[in-house]
Amino acid sequence: MVARVLVGRYELVRFVGRGGMGEVWEGRDRVIGRRVAVKLLPHDRGDTAAADLFRREANTAGALNHPAVVTVHDFGEDEAEGSLFLVMELLEGRNLASVLREEGPPPVPTAVDWVAQVAAGLARAHEADVIHRDLKPANLHLAADGRVKILDFGIARFMEALPSSKVMGTFPYMPPERFDGHSGEARSDLYSLGCVLHELLTGKLPFDATSAASMMSAHLTKTPVPPGRTRPGVPAALDDLVMELLAKAPEDRPASAARVHDRLRALSSPAASGPSPHDMATRTAEAGDARDSRDARDARDSRDVRDPRDPRDTPPAGPASPATADAPTATAGPPPTRVAQPTPPRAGFVTRRRALWLGGAAIVAGAGIPTGFALLDNGTSSDDGKSPGHGTSASGAWFTAGGQKLSPPVVDGKVVYIKGQDIQDATVYALDGATGKKKWSHPLKSGGYGQAGDREGDSLNVPPPAVIGGAVYVTGRADKLCVLDAATGETKWDFAPGGSVSWLATVGGMVHVYVVADDAIHSLDAATGTQKSVTRRGIGGVKDYLAADDGALHVYVDDKGNMRALDAATGAKKWDFTGRWADRLWAAGELVYTRTVVEPITMYALDAVTGTRKWEFVSPTNQFAGGVSSAHMGTEVAGGVAYVVGSSAKDFDVRQVHALDAATGKKKWSVRPEDADDLGFGTLTAVDGTLYVRGRDQLYALDAATGETKWSITSPDRQELVGAGRVVYVSKTADNPHVQALDAVTGTRKWTSDISGGSLRIGDKVLYVTSKNKEAVYALDAATGARA
Repeated sequence: MVARVLVGRYELVRFVGRGGMGEVWEGRDRVIGRRVAVKLLPHDRGDTAAADLFRREANTAGALNHPAVVTVHDFGEDEAEGSLFLVMELLEGRNLASVLREEGPPPVPTAVDWVAQVAAGLARAHEADVIHRDLKPANLHLAADGRVKILDFGIARFMEALPSSKVMGTFPYMPPERFDGHSGEARSDLYSLGCVLHELLTGKLPFDATSAASMMSAHLTKTPVPPGRTRPGVPAALDDLVMELLAKAPEDRPASAARVHDRLRALSSPAASGPSPHDMATRTAEAGDARDSRDARDARDSRDVRDPRDPRDTPPAGPASPATADAPTATAGPPPTRVAQPTPPRAGFVTRRRALWLGGAAIVAGAGIPTGFALLDNGTSSDDGKSPGHGTSASGAWFTAGGQKLSPPVVDGKVVYIKGQDIQDATVYALDGATGKKKWSHPLKSGGYGQAGDREGDSLNVPPPAVIGGAVYVTGRADKLCVLDAATGETKWDFAPGGSVSWLATVGGMVHVYVVADDAIHSLDAATGTQKSVTRRGIGGVKDYLAADDGALHVYVDDKGNMRALDAATGAKKWDFTGRWADRLWAAGELVYTRTVVEPITMYALDAVTGTRKWEFVSPTNQFAGGVSSAHMGTEVAGGVAYVVGSSAKDFDVRQVHALDAATGKKKWSVRPEDADDLGFGTLTAVDGTLYVRGRDQLYALDAATGETKWSITSPDRQELVGAGRVVYVSKTADNPHVQALDAVTGTRKWTSDISGGSLRIGDKVLYVTSKNKEAVYALDAATGARA
């Protein structure tokens, strides 16, 4: 059946799906009888930016003639409805994201062949001065004959065409320089290619991050684990190439995509085969790679003798720990109950619908978090002196602000942002993350600010600013949202909606703000603050919220526990999921997840676009002894796995941890850690292959792949925890009230500081600690615990 005919020639036969920019249809060319793919941009005369991007995709892809680039046949405008359309070759097969999700990582030679084809296509694009800027498995199509083609040049740029401040792409594959505001160069695509190659070899992204903010931090500061450390059979030269592609600085990456292609093809030859260096305790230097740094790397790796308890790198030696290392509680215990054979977690981010979600990190003030203040002027101080009180207090604090209560630090690349607040006024500070030197400060006159913020005892909780896409967002109970330039501190724009702002999210070049007073979502242009639309749909309060990264879809839970999805452009309801008393949201790939707060406690996975229920998980006994609330069911979705604390199948207790495949709901493992009491009262946090389970008075570190207990320690209430690779930092333990660093594999205490801290934030080799009274921030060397 023909749904529509474009310009009298192209029949739209079957709807395929909605991409990051328009609809995709299977079509038929009436003139020559050829089956084609048609990308259709619905008519919207007001959306000139989308039309420009659509034309850019047509011009860019159409100018590239290469077997690894999808062929463009035609481009035009349908006069009947004013819709732009792009006619391309119809591809049979799947994208590589689907392959990874459904089959796991391919054999190593296959992965090498696929990426070599992509590198050849990139080389052709780069020769034409075109950068793709959104390379990821979902944009790489695999045909039945093994050919791979690069799709979606919609956000590609000619190397001199766009301003560098425009941030586009997908966080898990985005190079570090893009987070610093640079539009990127040819070698930025090579970093993304390295992320793809790492995922094809291991089934996992280079960095296991649970939020947009932590993913950004990982790209900027963390060193990825070479694929051969987790997958036997990866040649040493391939490990080296992956690590070079993932170098933080573009100049440290291979010189060109053509060079990457040649090295991958050389690896495909029999002479290149050989044992992985990680199958041996020592490494033999290999010939054939002429890069200058190779000898140094081989010499380094030949000395690398690894702890048999963990396959990853041993951390570099540092100064002696300030405190004697302590052993954690014994972790032997009974083996975990296996319900299904565990498989490595797969990437759960993006498939054909471009559903990378920006949840917590993209929300300035989430539901229930107090908002900030009104801004009445644009006073900005940009002196280069030290921050107020830096290094001057008797306690040796890294930063103080004359007695103001301080928010937790917000680390964005090499800059730290803090908001200070007293009874009348507030100030936003931008500090050099290494030295503490003030880059700028922005005073905010609120005119009676005594009611803002939440109080914990007598201590005012100051909500932090959020830094997204080169802007600092600050919300206020005096009914105003202020947006500052992250580089200068000057006001970009502000918005006074006439009511308090409960939350906001920035996606797709838009800022979406929920205002309690008029029960509405206001959609603003992120660059200018101009209001584009207002959606009033009887929302009735928002408990949790997610937005798709292309700005097309909003999903939220209202204060009655109903889950709804709205079309961001029109405000129209897409679907409802009601009557379950939901209270939290998570998202990965094409799915959104929620859990209920009444018995039977249940976790649901829904298709994000249609709302169709994909699977559900019910606590085995359907109820908990004495009744439960949502706090009794810890939940986390990370790395393609959904982790849930529920009751055991035999007892009415809350001591069982379940790991489910996030795509299918199939149970991977179920365990009850030894001596686990009231796990349901705590939270779950997944960091770098470790699942941290915090119970009423115990912290457990479980292997995320198997559920086996690595270690446990007695844990007090209100314990803050942040993880970074082989180290986990805690604000206190039961036997010590000071900030400490623990070995993530063994639980051994690496160092103890002399600071009794509150909030913890990790930066570039620095741990930032907010004092318990919230009047000072300390900076500690992350490796040694020494004060910076």
